[in-house]
Amino acid sequence: MASSADILAEKGRNAMQALLPRLRRHLISQFDMRCRLFDILVEPVLSYGAQIWGPVMLSKWLFKRGGTACLADSLHHQFLCNTAGMAPNGKDRDMVLREFHRMSLPYRWALLAASWWEKLKALPATRLVRQAWLADIDLMLRGCQDCWTFHFLSALQRLEVIDSEAWRPGSAAVT
Repeated sequence: MASSADILAEKGRNAMQALLPRLRRHLISQFDMRCRLFDILVEPVLSYGAQIWGPVMLSKWLFKRGGTACLADSLHHQFLCNTAGMAPNGKDRDMVLREFHRMSLPYRWALLAASWWEKLKALPATRLVRQAWLADIDLMLRGCQDCWTFHFLSALQRLEVIDSEAWRPGSAAVT
C-alpha cells in the first residue's frame, strides 16, 4: 500500500509537469523565481496534510539514515536538478539542497507538525481536536509506539531538536 506522501507525490508530479512547460514558455529561468513557483504551486500539493502523516514518515526516514525519504522528496530533488540544468542521477541529494539553500521536504513536514503541535497546545480544553491530541499523548505515555506523538517526538529527537530521551515512556522524567 502506498504511503500518503507517495500518493500526494503523484499529484505533485502532475503539478510539476504542468509547471515546467509554463516556465519555459514564459522564459522564466531565474533559479529563485522557479523555486518560488515550485514552493507556491507544487509543494503544497506534496505537503497536503503533512502535519498529520509527516511524523510517521519522518521518523521512519530518519531511522533509515538518509537516502530518499519518499517519492515527494525525489520529485523535489528532480526539480532542483532540472532547474539547475543538471541530470538528477548521481547527484547527492544533500549536496544539491545545500548548494541551493533549500530544505528537504521531510524537514518542512517536521516544521508543519511542530506548528500543529503548538496550535493544539493553544486550543481551549473543550475543543475535540485538543482532547484527541491529549489522548494520543496519553497513549504514548502508556507505551504506544505507533501513535502520532511517539513518531513526532522520536523524529524531533533524531533531528536533535530535543536532546534527551526523557520523553520516552518509562523514563524518570515521564513517570
